[in-house]
Amino acid sequence: MTTHTDVETFETPDLEIGFSNRVIANADGTTIHSPDITHVSADYPGISLLVGLSVVAVLSVVILGLIFQPYFALPEKLEYWGIRIWGGIALLWCLLEAYEYGANKRLGYCLREQDITMFKGWLFCKISTQPICRIQHIEVKQGPIDRKIGLAKLHVFSAGDLTQTFIIPGLEKDKAEFIRNTILQHKELHQRG
Repeated sequence: MTTHTDVETFETPDLEIGFSNRVIANADGTTIHSPDITHVSADYPGISLLVGLSVVAVLSVVILGLIFQPYFALPEKLEYWGIRIWGGIALLWCLLEAYEYGANKRLGYCLREQDITMFKGWLFCKISTQPICRIQHIEVKQGPIDRKIGLAKLHVFSAGDLTQTFIIPGLEKDKAEFIRNTILQHKELHQRG
């Protein structure tokens, strides 16, 4: 699979020619190949890791504060096992955050005329393709951290069930809005078509 980050302007398909599914974002089309991946923001994996590790650190401080608080003594056995159980949970959580960091570095999408594809995963890879004609609605969402750093999540809802719905996190807000508007423009064009 090839990768790129440039996005060309949306071209309306020639409806008289018939069905086409050209890649909207920078592809040469000379050979049969998998859709090109446009990766999410390079800042997203690091920020996601930082948020996950911050949650572990805060929970560790709270739990250890409860175990070693000076107001009443906990049974020795509870203190002993509490530290070890939380240590195991925190270590597992950190390992999962490290895995997610690697997976987020490979997270990407491809927008073509007839569908949008999401690529995610590291050891266990998943490729989800959603035909544009089956998209029920599409949203661009930002949480407080996303707003602060200028990123957004693109929620693509299918006309089918919830398993066909996916979220592309870590997009620059402008790119997320571009994808949303392109899909909405394309759907309107085919509904009027």
